[in-house]
Amino acid sequence: MMTALAFIVGLVPLLLATAGAGARQSIGTAVFGGMVLASFVGVLFVPALFAFFEVLIESARRWRRHSHTHTQAPAE
Repeated sequence: MMTALAFIVGLVPLLLATAGAGARQSIGTAVFGGMVLASFVGVLFVPALFAFFEVLIESARRWRRHSHTHTQAPAE
């Protein structure tokens, strides 16, 4: 996260470029927006998806254990 933040702050001069720097400013804006979005997704959505899949896997394991105990014939 710190590397991404340093990169985003390093792009500020490209965002503020003036006097014949239209191409630099447009590239800076695109890269800045992409890094902000990637950092946002990385910080918020990745841990949430990890937790969601952990719950999903655990419920599938419980369901599998439950279904196996009910399908086996009782031993006599």
